[in-house]
Amino acid sequence: MNKNIILSIAFGAVAITAAPAGATNWNEQIDLCAAAVDAEGLANMGDYTAKFGGAAGSKRIEIKLVPNAGGDTLVAECRIRRGEVTSVALKA
Repeated sequence: MNKNIILSIAFGAVAITAAPAGATNWNEQIDLCAAAVDAEGLANMGDYTAKFGGAAGSKRIEIKLVPNAGGDTLVAECRIRRGEVTSVALKA
């Protein structure tokens, strides 16, 4: 009986710490979105720091573009599919 309890606890701990197969790496998605913002000419990313702004759905991410020299923060929304940005836009 004690052996079963110990095994259950061990398997539970492994299940909790293991990342699910569809786990999202937010840092990679932030970097992808920021690169797309820069490539589209929407903002010069040398002047901004990109931060996670929220997930707007399973395929969309919002990032906050915080100016390094002060000023208004911009919000960009990117649609990402299979590790590639399919669309990017600044939100009003």
